[in-house]
Amino acid sequence: MTHSTPEKTHALLEKLAEYVMNEVPRKDEVPTKQEMNAQFEQIERRLNGVEKDVQETKTDVKLILNGMDS
Repeated sequence: MTHSTPEKTHALLEKLAEYVMNEVPRKDEVPTKQEMNAQFEQIERRLNGVEKDVQETKTDVKLILNGMDS
């Protein structure tokens, strides 16, 4: 087991401070709950549109295959 020294503690605190200053977003950079909800609603609408397109494509393919069989 390694022993902690003041130098090791200081180095660790410097790394932590550097991480916080450079990597953690500021409060004004983080989207609000309302902004996130709006983004989720947009994504949900897009997904619903894609689901409708997929269903229409499935139906069209079935019609084509049935037409080829007859």
